[in-house]
Amino acid sequence: MRFVLVFVALAACFAVSNASLAVTEYPGNSYNPGIFQCLRKSGIQSVLVDCLYTGRVDPECSKKVSDAWANGMDFVDIYMMPCFSCKTPKEQIQLLHDHLAANGTKFRYLWVHVSDKYGWSPRKSENVAFMKELLSAIGEYFKDQFGGIRTNKDEWFSIMGLWHGCKKYSLWWYSFDHVASFSNWKSFGGWKKPAMKLYTGNENYCGLNHTFLTYYE
Repeated sequence: MRFVLVFVALAACFAVSNASLAVTEYPGNSYNPGIFQCLRKSGIQSVLVDCLYTGRVDPECSKKVSDAWANGMDFVDIYMMPCFSCKTPKEQIQLLHDHLAANGTKFRYLWVHVSDKYGWSPRKSENVAFMKELLSAIGEYFKDQFGGIRTNKDEWFSIMGLWHGCKKYSLWWYSFDHVASFSNWKSFGGWKKPAMKLYTGNENYCGLNHTFLTYYE
């Protein structure tokens, strides 16, 4: 069965879908809880919420996750953008864990975004070491709730080089080619096939200006 998921960006970043929705907002941006009700009425079934960015936890993360559940989402995932120079990997994971635990926040999976736009080291060996520590901390604090990695071939290579240490985890691949399929997939990072593909953007959902569509099977 094939589905289309929508990823939305608004000055903050949101995400939506006909079968599933990922919602991402950068910490500090204003939040309108009515967005979840609108999206659910539009047929959106699930949500991914951005909870950590530049080493800081979004103080509204738990509220967003709770509001998503309250509006009837089938599942809610969380999302983080690790920062190489902000805090240690373990400190970042512990911050996120403590925020979620303090608020009794329930979620399905945690995803990690790997992009050269978000402050990695220019040295691939340092990035690999950082990621290993991050994965170890995720295993310690989140156990089996790690969903996987969001990245693409060019950004993964520029940050991690030829390292294949994440191949056992699911991949949320992005390629803005406007093709809603995996037909043009080419293996990288040890991944044989992605779990999802973000393939286009600049749609409009619930009054949000920038939505990005994600395909999955």
